[in-house]
Amino acid sequence: MPERVAAVARPVGRVAHQRMRNVLEMAPDLVAPACQGLDLHQRVAARRMTAVGKRPFEASASAKACRRRQARLARRRLLGIARKRIVDLAFGLRRRKMPREEIDRRVARVAEKLGLAPFVARKPHALSGGQRQRVALGRAIVRDPKVFLFDEPLSNLDASLRVTTRNELVKQQHELGTTTIYVTHDQVEAMTMGDRICIMNKGEVVQIGKPLEVYRNPADTFVARFLGNPPMNLLAGRLDRLGAGVTLAVAGSSFEIPGFPPAALAPYADGPVTVGLRPEDLYEAPPDRSDRMPAIAARILAVEPLGAETLLMLSVGAAGEEITARIGRDTALRQGEEARLFVDSTTIHLFDPATTKAIARSR
Repeated sequence: MPERVAAVARPVGRVAHQRMRNVLEMAPDLVAPACQGLDLHQRVAARRMTAVGKRPFEASASAKACRRRQARLARRRLLGIARKRIVDLAFGLRRRKMPREEIDRRVARVAEKLGLAPFVARKPHALSGGQRQRVALGRAIVRDPKVFLFDEPLSNLDASLRVTTRNELVKQQHELGTTTIYVTHDQVEAMTMGDRICIMNKGEVVQIGKPLEVYRNPADTFVARFLGNPPMNLLAGRLDRLGAGVTLAVAGSSFEIPGFPPAALAPYADGPVTVGLRPEDLYEAPPDRSDRMPAIAARILAVEPLGAETLLMLSVGAAGEEITARIGRDTALRQGEEARLFVDSTTIHLFDPATTKAIARSR
């Protein structure tokens, strides 16, 4: 079945146009940057996918827009969805000069699928935000496209409606089975909606992969901090030689780190490294009730109870570096106290402090 792809990005530069073309030649998956120049990038992506022959969409790259089997849904569509009433779902079909009977059949089918049948006589101002979004989606679906181009379609919705509509988009995509290029700044949308994600920084493709693979194995410190809420903690550390191996010194503690091949750590022995710790990999007590896990001393700066969990803002090490820990909701720790937090050393990430690139783990 075709894939969905969510792309996450930072602002891009002038050279991103050519880089977008290069990415589509390198990777068999659909990717798209977000932010500045988005219209250009999405069209380059859609045209290039046909040109390189990796995703044939039954229209040449030079075909007129109304003849290509591509449908684009942008955030602006949420505000300007129809001139008079929802029956304008057929706007794209009329542009393609389809028979009236076929237009009526498609509009009725899509309106029923999206739950819009009771609202076909309403004008745009009489619709809720979610209904307007569904109308915009319906105008895209009714064309029976081979690829969707989604340009931050949920950005103008409030938080609760955004969650509901996101789930609706996922449901509709699974039912339609249509390949989708989804551009967003929201990491939650990328992680929950994408089969593969492409992360860009300053016009450069940083990493492409499945959401959880990218989350668990970030390519550099930018990806490590960008994905995750709260983001990954980055600390200054040092690798010291110990016999045939090395130990990691960080936040006033020193311990061995499994999972890294000696050859990967050799260039950094007796030198600095950047240490990455996910907030969820810090524990108030060892999960297996043993004392084998290394621990770091910390001073609690703030306690943020969120109901299902608690966030701790901590100061660690002689330099007073600040980190965040995500622990259980029943913690008894309080602001200003001293605490020992246990570290799952198998989940520690190491990065080159000069290049910010990740030091590879054993596969």
